[in-house]
Amino acid sequence: MIRPALAAMLLITLWAAGCSEPPSSDPESSAIVEDARDPSELVVGRRYRLSRSTLSSDSPDPGDPTMTMIETSPIPPSTVVLVSEKVETAGTIWYEVQVESSPPGTRWVSVVTLADQVIVELP
Repeated sequence: MIRPALAAMLLITLWAAGCSEPPSSDPESSAIVEDARDPSELVVGRRYRLSRSTLSSDSPDPGDPTMTMIETSPIPPSTVVLVSEKVETAGTIWYEVQVESSPPGTRWVSVVTLADQVIVELP
């Protein structure tokens, strides 16, 4: 049996590859996929739940985003974040997010680190 989160990720991968909407026998995973957001289109002032561990940084860096994030601890899976700013630096979109769980605080995440996640907008 496939867990709902795994099923949702499979459905999103198929959708991103251009496949028609695959059938799903699990209504919960279908709802997750329908609510998933494109990482490049997050909106300032909205809250989102991240599905995976997410590398973050203390500031957006015009250099290599991967090198910048090596020194920081990742945001844990299932964390809720509030997007407070969106900038584009050296062709990469960065979001300043307020992390609502432990440890709380302000971090920067790039659209690169949000790829392959199920990002669900919350009320």
